Amino acid sequence: MGNLKHWSKKAASCFLISVFLMLSVFPGNIAIYAADGTGSTYSGNSEWWAIINNISYDEEANGGAIPEAVYRAGALGILKSYGDKNFNINENLTKEEAIALALRMAGLEDEAQKAAEELDEERHKQDKKTHPVSMWSDGYLKIAVDEGLISEEDYEEAMDPSGQPLPPESFLRDAPAQRQEMAYWIAKALKLEPMYSQNIIFNGWQDWYLCDPVKVPYIEAVLSKGIMSIQDDGFFDPLGPVTWKDAAEAVKKAEDIILRLNGMKKNSGFIESIMEHVNYLEKPLVYRTFKIRNKEGKSVTITVIKSLAKGAEGATGNTENLQGETGLSEENETAGEGELSASPVQDEISNQTELSGQTEISGQNMVPGQDAATGGEFSISSEENKPSEQDGHPGQEEANGGRGFYIEEEDDELSGQGDNSGQDDSSDLNEFPGQNETTGDNGLLEQNTASGQSDLPVQNELPGQSAVPGQNEPLVQNEISGQNESPQQAESPEQNESNEDMVTSIQFDYSDQDDLLSQKNLVVFKDGIIGDSSLLEVNDVIEYIVKGSSALYAKVTEKAKEEQFIAQITSIDKDNLTMNLKILGLPEKSQTVYVMPEDASFLSSINEEVFRFSQDFIYDTGYRFASADELNEGDIVLLRKKQEMIVGAKRMELKDKVGHEVVCGIVEENNPGFGFITLYREDGWGTSPENAEVLTMTRTYAYGKPEETDVYVNHSKASAYDIESGDTVFIKLDARGDIIGISAVNNHVTKYGTVINSGKNYLTVEYDDGTQQVLNINSNVKYYLSGVQVEADSLKDGDRIKLILNEGSKSTAIKEIHIEDDRFLISNVYKGTLSYIDFISDKLVLRNLEVLENGDWRLVDQKGFTGIQITGDCRIFHAGRPISRDQANKDLKGFEAYVAVRKGYGGIENAVVVSFRNSKNSEIIYDDLIAGVGEKEVRLMNTSNNLAINNGSILIKNGRLVFPGSINSMDVAYVVANRDLVTGGYSADVVEIKERFGIKMLKIYRGRISDITANRSVTLESWSEFNDLKWTYYNTPKTFSLTYDTKILGDNGTINNRNFIDFGPNSYKGQTIYIVSKDEEALLISTAPYGVQYSRGEIYGLSRTGGSITGFVLKDAADFNIETYLWSNSADIQASILNNSIILKNDEIINPSDLKIGDKVGILRKETGTAGDVYLVIVQ
Repeated sequence: MGNLKHWSKKAASCFLISVFLMLSVFPGNIAIYAADGTGSTYSGNSEWWAIINNISYDEEANGGAIPEAVYRAGALGILKSYGDKNFNINENLTKEEAIALALRMAGLEDEAQKAAEELDEERHKQDKKTHPVSMWSDGYLKIAVDEGLISEEDYEEAMDPSGQPLPPESFLRDAPAQRQEMAYWIAKALKLEPMYSQNIIFNGWQDWYLCDPVKVPYIEAVLSKGIMSIQDDGFFDPLGPVTWKDAAEAVKKAEDIILRLNGMKKNSGFIESIMEHVNYLEKPLVYRTFKIRNKEGKSVTITVIKSLAKGAEGATGNTENLQGETGLSEENETAGEGELSASPVQDEISNQTELSGQTEISGQNMVPGQDAATGGEFSISSEENKPSEQDGHPGQEEANGGRGFYIEEEDDELSGQGDNSGQDDSSDLNEFPGQNETTGDNGLLEQNTASGQSDLPVQNELPGQSAVPGQNEPLVQNEISGQNESPQQAESPEQNESNEDMVTSIQFDYSDQDDLLSQKNLVVFKDGIIGDSSLLEVNDVIEYIVKGSSALYAKVTEKAKEEQFIAQITSIDKDNLTMNLKILGLPEKSQTVYVMPEDASFLSSINEEVFRFSQDFIYDTGYRFASADELNEGDIVLLRKKQEMIVGAKRMELKDKVGHEVVCGIVEENNPGFGFITLYREDGWGTSPENAEVLTMTRTYAYGKPEETDVYVNHSKASAYDIESGDTVFIKLDARGDIIGISAVNNHVTKYGTVINSGKNYLTVEYDDGTQQVLNINSNVKYYLSGVQVEADSLKDGDRIKLILNEGSKSTAIKEIHIEDDRFLISNVYKGTLSYIDFISDKLVLRNLEVLENGDWRLVDQKGFTGIQITGDCRIFHAGRPISRDQANKDLKGFEAYVAVRKGYGGIENAVVVSFRNSKNSEIIYDDLIAGVGEKEVRLMNTSNNLAINNGSILIKNGRLVFPGSINSMDVAYVVANRDLVTGGYSADVVEIKERFGIKMLKIYRGRISDITANRSVTLESWSEFNDLKWTYYNTPKTFSLTYDTKILGDNGTINNRNFIDFGPNSYKGQTIYIVSKDEEALLISTAPYGVQYSRGEIYGLSRTGGSITGFVLKDAADFNIETYLWSNSADIQASILNNSIILKNDEIINPSDLKIGDKVGILRKETGTAGDVYLVIVQ
């Protein structure tokens, strides 16, 4: 064995040298590890050393530990110390310091420095400032006046060149800043919308009256965002000073705003692995890559670059030296006995399993594309020990634990056991692929960080210690116990004899500060200590901040936690990396079988929970490793969770309590009459019909006697005939494979979307993900509105709907259609000029706001600026093309926009569609009938101009945003059109169609009575329905139900329901009546005369008799011509209300006393003219 070891080392040495030569000639081959999949790749930044030097404050001089907020703000360049080690945390900010801080928070530092240079260039030579900070302050003050933080007078006083003392009330730049000034400057710099509602004043702010009144709305804005706060006693102390500690806390609380304004982003995740390699092109540089699994499940990498320690080049570049001098020999020498000399600052690199959380090299199968535990770029093993392709996937990176270079020597170390080479862990069936771990009695995953020995290398730096030159005290880091030991406590050679895979950590050089520019790193805060990436370890949970492609700062919050549990996957979103789970319990040790109860519908009583899963998720199917793509809804699996992220799964075998095999799947076809049931997929697993490639691989099982088979459906005892296609089933099989029991759960799918158009037998819908589908509608489909079952004609184009579907491989059947209520109706359309978009409060800030009312723009009551809330699904368009909020805020300030809004909870209006127009174009508003509509244009009855429509056109019908296909000929519409100044073409930017004239749920019918069942029903022998300003006739009977609440009006007033009969001298049989109904229930019946003329107008006068309203006068009146479908102007109309006149408003039957001056109404009367009786009044 000794000769084999010697040969293996020689061969590895030659191989390493050849690799180094190749790297020195072909630098392009150097891999800076890219993120997996769609993850992001970041590098360190070249200013890291200067930043750490600037914020390495003397805590003793500052009176104790410095808050993390101070280091964080310093690392991001918001708080500047300019190398002063005494942060003076309790000292007060001057006015110029507070202004500079506010402007840096807003990302205006570069502008301030440019302004400072321009000001200094204008000075005479003898007047130029010699201190950089003083000169930069001038620039901040110049930007402050430009941004409105201070006045011109303040600026002139601050820049006073006379050198003479100014009056105390002057703006003294070096005077302490007041808290009210700090809040005002922050609000102005960050462009917070001032709050004039004074909510905070009247809710506990005791000393608001001491504030400058001009500043109060801005202070409220800062308080509402939590950037600054009121003390527990209710006092803000507006005239008090601001300390640097206060400033740091304000920066931290405003961080989300600051990051956006400074082009930075924040995320979090845990470190999965650390990898490194050396580049010998010019000066030896070490590339260390941290692979992070972020909170979205995506893989992210951060790569830092450091110089190799002096004296380490030869050792790492010569394998013989590496083996003989670094403890890689059989003796495993310790530090001080031929080992590489310790560097002033050394990155901590732990053993393989601790570093990467995975085995070094194992015979286990690996998932394609997965780093085999990760670590260094070079992992050298002898040919005899090299894993074969059948044990792992070709092209995989082999594990070396992130330690630079690794040489394997023993055959028995490649037995697939990882570091546990002396253990037989083949029975540990809870072990996941690529892991070296054992499972405790509680069933949770336990990480095996070593083979039982403390075999870690010499550590010269306490974890978390700042990487500062001169701190040369060597330490030995004991990662198993988590405690530091002195060099004398390092392991002896005898202790290391079993640790033949010992690896020496790469050492880094910080001694040559001139060389620091070639290095890239980031600032790290961990355990109260500030330093660089040397502090980071595998399994650290970090919050990190990046700008562009550079990582700036990371804060370690905790260690990642791991656990295992059994769950059923109820749904999985592979695009967004989320899965809905029903947790069934914790596993027992080595458990691979899940015992199903008799009634598997118990699953429906377990609440679902949503989890993220890793982009590099590993699924152990039992016979191979796969990705999450092979997981399916309905699967019951053993899951491994790490820091709230699902990182792996293992298939569970299903059986009942007596050992019968249980199979699971989705029903493709169930035919008990012919004695069979067929499930999706060859192995019986999977419930996702979207997986078309596997749907043809079905499995069929035979019933013995279907009527004798134990069947449960949705908790209840049922028949085999009750099982439907698309149901999830668990089938119990006997030894011959025949069915002896079935438990089924309806597998209905819920989808949300918008109706494009619908008919009697079909529905075209656009789902929320943008896909469209045409579905068949049969007579069994149920319709619901606000939880109440309704008729099919309640469904309108543009409605938001929830569909309950039963999806099969060959078809999708609709079970239920739920129409969402008026929350999704468009409440108003506004026009205004964009001032800016407030990203903090998610508001569109407009000026000169007008609202579209009955085909005309009317100024809103609020003067000045108006903020309209922006919803998450708000779409913004310019020239028919979608644009982002950032682009609109940058390029379209001062442009006019049309804004469609809907009311959310609390009555707050939210922008749904924003469409910008060119204010140079002329605007025309049409009140007309639709003559025709195409995919890209709409034509009106009374104009020859074709109006173009595009994605930015706001199309509204019955209060709903609709598609062009929902607009019909003869629809009555207001059209806001624009004529292009250059081309002369017309575009329809807003089309508003109102068909219902104030009624949505109620329907109006007219017909002749053929039969009355007292207090039960009334039947019309034929009937007409009032719709679209006309009566549509149907020559068929129609029956309406009567209740004791049905109101019946006759010529002399209300008719008693008992007297509404179809026999005797007072019979109503054969009489023509109006019926106002809801869902075939008659709410009101009227014997008013037959009317055919529909007119409209605005009430400007009311007639009274004995105090009761008996009529009204309409101005701006118009009559509708049923033959030409045109409106013609009319003189004022004097309308008389009869005892049996019907008056409707907002889906309610109202009394004449509810009519108001200013109401816009439609009326039905006998004929045209300036006076007459009205039979029907609909208030718009």
